[in-house]
Amino acid sequence: MANLSSEGGLIEVQVTLNPEMIRGTVELPHGWGHAGGWQRANAAGGSTSNFLSSRVERISGTSVLNGIPVRLEALARTVDRVEEQASEVVGTDAVATV
Repeated sequence: MANLSSEGGLIEVQVTLNPEMIRGTVELPHGWGHAGGWQRANAAGGSTSNFLSSRVERISGTSVLNGIPVRLEALARTVDRVEEQASEVVGTDAVATV
């Protein structure tokens, strides 16, 4: 588990290390993460990148939901497990890049 933060906000996410991802990138599948009137979406739960967006596209006036600069920080209670995963996936040197 980790905190994923941006200028717009902070969400808690489950992290999976993937050696096929470009270093320095984060992929966040869409999660519903809200308590609106949609029963199915509320039941699914999850974090959403909407909470990270703070920018508005100038011409259309819509929120920028892709290419959001973020910071990923492992939660203290999961650091040991993340280091163990990193060693299993891409070798012991990967711990420095988490």
